[in-house]
Amino acid sequence: MIPRSLFGLLLTSIVILFSNTAFTQWNNIPDLQFRNVHCFLAANDSTVFVGGDNGTFFRSTNGGAAWTNVMGNGMFVDTVLSLGEGLGYIFAGSFGVESFYRSSDLGNSWSVVNQGLPSSAQLNAFTFVNNTLFAATDRGVYSSADSGISWTADTAGLGMDSNDINSGSTVGIASSGSKLFTIKSYGGSVYTSPADSVSWTKAASLDYSWGYAMAAVDTAIVIAMQNGIHVFDGDSTWLPRNNGLPFNDTTWLASCLLATSDSLLFAYFTFASDTWFSRGIYATSDVGNTWIRVNDSAFSGASVTAMATTGKYLFAGTQMGGWRIPIADVITSVRNDRPRVPSQYILYQNYPNPFNPTTVIAYRLPVSAAVTLTVFDILGREITTLVNERQNAGQHSITFDGRNCASGVYFYKLQAGTYSQTKKLILLK
Repeated sequence: MIPRSLFGLLLTSIVILFSNTAFTQWNNIPDLQFRNVHCFLAANDSTVFVGGDNGTFFRSTNGGAAWTNVMGNGMFVDTVLSLGEGLGYIFAGSFGVESFYRSSDLGNSWSVVNQGLPSSAQLNAFTFVNNTLFAATDRGVYSSADSGISWTADTAGLGMDSNDINSGSTVGIASSGSKLFTIKSYGGSVYTSPADSVSWTKAASLDYSWGYAMAAVDTAIVIAMQNGIHVFDGDSTWLPRNNGLPFNDTTWLASCLLATSDSLLFAYFTFASDTWFSRGIYATSDVGNTWIRVNDSAFSGASVTAMATTGKYLFAGTQMGGWRIPIADVITSVRNDRPRVPSQYILYQNYPNPFNPTTVIAYRLPVSAAVTLTVFDILGREITTLVNERQNAGQHSITFDGRNCASGVYFYKLQAGTYSQTKKLILLK
């Protein structure tokens, strides 16, 4: 018989373990079980699409809780390789003679929109500037001024070789203001162009073996290449942003997927060296200055093939199905395979922001310190003290509950030793 005190301790341990596991748990999407997922698209905070092989094309209108099949209804393929949205339309790319489709009613009906696109072109990524849609394809960049009905090749300056199909393969495209950026897979070159008169020039001397992905985070352009992550500084310099990644002079990036949610950037990386291989999902809230490993043990044996975010959830797809996790859990439940002490103090931007009624504030300490974290209103009056204690070096986070506060602008201040930093948060009810 187990002593009463020991039984109580075991029960407490089980409850704590279950709570921690549930808090960090990815939720499997039953409709996608054993399906090969190629792409996710978050059309808004509640509507999500997923595409894949063998008739895999589903839509959820409640943030991924339930799914409806939207294959057919004017679509004559059984594979969806890419998804995009803009100007009230959803776009789906496949391969074959009829390779690109458009829907104006959130996937209830589809029409072919291939005019001007090369036969069997593969559309890899999309962006909008004003009323023009741009697509990165395996034949270069194409644009449409009529929401995808007809297309024009915008390949001038991309260095395409008619004898080498790989020379024109663009795998990412993004915009910052009135500038376009694209990245080529073969040769890893990055190009930029004005959006209103497309003529590409090399953005910088970044010629490496492979380019993988591109994303816009606020006004920054982030690229993933064989030699790691780089961020465009708005002038002419690409800055490396690999702090916190298992990456050095003897390793290289073998693949990458990027997904954004406001100022948050999520990335699935595959790293390799001559003797080592690793893969995992990482997150950053400071445009790559610091990366944090996300717990992806639910599907760690499978390669991630697609990612997307809504305002609330992060979605990931593999060759064997799809999963989702609340973004708030990702922020507060990071995992470091090799625990390391931060090299500097960091106060992260709260997430979500704006929020209602709760938001997560995270920070990092390089040394043990007496810490206070205080919230003030716009007049400088103290609302609450979230933290007032000595804490060890490492990653910390806490939730601010604003349900008893009025809508408006607030500030939170971190004081740790001699370090002091203040950031703004917005409560919208």
